[in-house]
Amino acid sequence: MRLQPAEPDELSPGARRMLELLSEPTAAYVIDRYSDVLAWNAGAAAIFGHLVEGSGRPNNVRYVFTDPESRQRFSDWDEIAADSVAHLRAATGRRPDDPALRRLVADLHARSAAFRELWADHELRHKVSGHKRLYHPLVGAFTLDYVVLAVPNVPGQRLVAYSAEPGTTAYDALVRLWAAVPRASTVAG
Repeated sequence: MRLQPAEPDELSPGARRMLELLSEPTAAYVIDRYSDVLAWNAGAAAIFGHLVEGSGRPNNVRYVFTDPESRQRFSDWDEIAADSVAHLRAATGRRPDDPALRRLVADLHARSAAFRELWADHELRHKVSGHKRLYHPLVGAFTLDYVVLAVPNVPGQRLVAYSAEPGTTAYDALVRLWAAVPRASTVAG
């Protein structure tokens, strides 16, 4: 039996199952080609709850460039911002006539001088792993490893998972953050 591909803006059933399987203390979410967050697990809600709360579909790039809190949340904000723009530029290169991508870029261009400056660099890249230095008011500063996996049969969708080595302060921070989130938010979106 062949799986029917999901539409680019709807969460694939396989990605949903992966989120359900990623347990404490892993934080994970699925994003689409626009960097919209389609779904997340309890760990992502614990770390990025400020982003996934509220109405509408959250967007990682919009958060980085329009929410002043992002500069506190991401200790390496300059690197995160540059990576976000380089990824968005690569997405627009693959689909230059996509009206949703064009609207997102126009909105960010109008709202953020930092975005305009980075957009003018014309840099393209996709990072598939690395480290993110984060700050959370409940646990302080910590660094997580991350991996980005393409979702099969759904162009542009990626599962982003954050983890830490057991026994480290980052691992302990994840465990404490997981404990602070109600289990009802295990998969949302």
